[in-house]
Parts: sequence; C-alpha cells; structure tokens
Amino acid sequence: LCRAFKSPTGSISRSQTTTSWTKESESETEVFVEYYGQQSSVEEITNKVKEVFVSEGHRVSTIKSLKLYLKPEDGFAYYVINEKFAGRVPLF
Repeated sequence: LCRAFKSPTGSISRSQTTTSWTKESESETEVFVEYYGQQSSVEEITNKVKEVFVSEGHRVSTIKSLKLYLKPEDGFAYYVINEKFAGRVPLF
C-alpha cells in the first residue's frame, strides 16, 4: 500500500506500508464441488486429470497450464492441458 502526501514544506513525500507474509500467517484453501449428495475436491479432480494424462504417455512435468471446467449436471470435469490436450474425467 503506498500513500503520497504533502509535507508541511509543500514537497510531496511518499510513505510506504508493506505487509510481510510469514509462514504462520499462510492458510490453505480447499475447494469442493457438491451436487445431489455427492462431493469431490478440486484436488481429487486435478489428480484424476494428471493420472489420465500420464496414462496417455505424457509426463506430469510437461503440464504448464491446466484449465478445469466442472459440470456437476453432466457428472464430468472437462479439462484442457497446455492449450493442446483436452478430455474429461468423472467428477464424482
């Protein structure tokens, strides 16, 4: 957060306030999808996608981007890896 203010002499000074994040203040976020009594975490879905990708002969280390599209009404998570590979995995 930066603030600019005028000093009594008329010149503009800059005051900077920073927030340092420490290991103790970091928190973990988990995202879940629930639909008609079924539940799955985004982490579980991501792992399923990676398993399929590896089973198709690819290496997990080659994943540079992963887009997930969750469609509970279809029961599937659709994915696009590296803007090149697409597919779907069961959501639940």
